Amino acid sequence: MKKEKLHIVKLLFAAVLFLSLSGNIWAEISDINITDFQVSYGIDEVKNKPVGVTETVKQGTKKIYASAIIHNIFPPTEFQVKWYRYDHQKEEELYRYKMKVSGTEFVYSAIVVPGDASLPGGEYGVDIIAGGKVLKHIAFRVEEAERTQKSIVPKPCIKPTAADNRLLIEDEVKLFPKVKPELSSLRLRRFHDSKKRFSLLAPSGWKASKALPNNVFLQLSSSKKGEIAEYILRELPVDASLKKKYGAEDILKAVSKVLVDEAEKNGVKTVMKPKIFAFPDMLFSNFMLLHKKGKEKLFELHSVIYDGNYMYDVVLLTDENGFEVSKFLSSLASYSFWTRESCK
Repeated sequence: MKKEKLHIVKLLFAAVLFLSLSGNIWAEISDINITDFQVSYGIDEVKNKPVGVTETVKQGTKKIYASAIIHNIFPPTEFQVKWYRYDHQKEEELYRYKMKVSGTEFVYSAIVVPGDASLPGGEYGVDIIAGGKVLKHIAFRVEEAERTQKSIVPKPCIKPTAADNRLLIEDEVKLFPKVKPELSSLRLRRFHDSKKRFSLLAPSGWKASKALPNNVFLQLSSSKKGEIAEYILRELPVDASLKKKYGAEDILKAVSKVLVDEAEKNGVKTVMKPKIFAFPDMLFSNFMLLHKKGKEKLFELHSVIYDGNYMYDVVLLTDENGFEVSKFLSSLASYSFWTRESCK
């Protein structure tokens, strides 16, 4: 049995991987066969099989396993096990481990959550990779506790610093590498509303409109030649009576549906339906619309943000030339959004 050392992953995760030799059947790399790839609550190390197989893991679980049997490997071949979380329509890699496999081996890997931490609710995935190709994929979901589904749980937080801003931008650029040459012209900085109720990172290099509707805090447009791109930050009103009757997630889902339904009534196509993502202090809904007139296409990206009291909508309207930058700005808006309300 092979064993690797414990690693901490992004301060929340640690992972250990064990390999147990179970045979000596050999074949060429092209004959790789992976079976019994499953997520479970435990592993029987004597019988080399998972215990408590599941597709949905309860939030608060301290250890989650993924196991498989890799068959007929010759010569010994390097494999990678990649754990990741689907976060805001993108993969957030949590851990990647390299291993040598030969013959037929039973392999299993575990995510260990240290201390009082808890895995965020949402969708997760595990890949087995060799030669740069994903040979096998498995998905599972961490089910949020009932209390976090019904209401947002306030927890202590601090205002983002300049160093935090730099790290946020660097992390987003890794996900959207084509945007890197545009950073100097975007001139990203943190915008605040007049009451300092919230802030987010947005492009100060874009032209700002001075005359704004009452519910619009920010309206920017790209001045890049041959590119149509507009950035709008607005507040969406939430009736006080709704807050008394319904949970935050239900309200956000309802508002997102109304926005999509109204767009579709006007002939706009939905290319990505609303998806809800929960953070400890805020909820996000992301969806994408398409305006099409002849050969002309305009994409409308929404990030609706709700802190349990106030709701905001970051809208990016763009043609295909500005699509990559707009995806980057939309994602950055959600991840950099800070509200005073969420810190109470």
